[in-house]
Amino acid sequence: MKVCVLWGFLGSGKTTLINHLLLTHLKDKNVVIIENESGKESIDGIELQNQHYSVVDLKSGCVCCTLRLKLAEVLDKIKQSLKPDWVLIGPSGLASLEDLLQIPTLCLDGTITLLDVKMYDFLMKLNQDFYRRQFYLSSILFLTKTESISSGEVKQIVNELLSIQPQLQIIEDYRLLDEAEWNIIWEKSSCQKKVFLPFTSKTAPPLFSTETIVLDSPIDSAFFKTEFSRMNTLFGNQIIRAKGLLHQQDVWSRFDVIGSDYSEKIIPDLERDEKSVISVWWKDKGDTSPLDWISLF
Repeated sequence: MKVCVLWGFLGSGKTTLINHLLLTHLKDKNVVIIENESGKESIDGIELQNQHYSVVDLKSGCVCCTLRLKLAEVLDKIKQSLKPDWVLIGPSGLASLEDLLQIPTLCLDGTITLLDVKMYDFLMKLNQDFYRRQFYLSSILFLTKTESISSGEVKQIVNELLSIQPQLQIIEDYRLLDEAEWNIIWEKSSCQKKVFLPFTSKTAPPLFSTETIVLDSPIDSAFFKTEFSRMNTLFGNQIIRAKGLLHQQDVWSRFDVIGSDYSEKIIPDLERDEKSVISVWWKDKGDTSPLDWISLF
């Protein structure tokens, strides 16, 4: 059983990568997915389960801290009962790769880091020391959403990443990798570094609050395309990430809000008795909360 961690900040594209792997490189393998959600509802887990993939949800906590003992226990149970070829772990977008690599009972065969290029400057402003440490520990890094910025901006990000970790292999579009290239990726991703970072002292990950809210009123997707972003702006753009399941006209859809970007896709044949839900992550300032206006809906 091979175990690989797909690490990245909120909205970096971990579930999209998992979907891609299950349809291509790992399509003939027995794969179990561990979805770690810091919120109370596993939106990604529900979507993957609806595609009849084998998914284990670890909710309401982070596998690198509060659930670190639970992770090793779950992996052992998966190995004994399901006997998969692969286990793909999608940790919370707030997880620390450094802390994951320090779990003594966790034996990994590889890690892949994902970076949404549109979020790079934000991460550097949010906590430069913390994210530089995570990139330093990475062997393989997949850039996502490169089509949304210029090639010159992509090159600048690549150069900055290589200045942090000169041995880092950076892939600008993993969708173009062939079978032989994927085999090389897996081999290099297994080259784990010792958790020793000489250039900075260890720093804690950024502090965010998260909550999952049941939407009692009939909200349609137009609200999240327009009003949600506008109201977030009025509250100082506290909300960094939002995702949820929306029921409208007898159809379920999955929606994502990252900054001012909105995306939505239909989840066909999803059977769900519960109401629409939204999970939000926001910068915890201690004095104000976006829950006050979101809960009105």
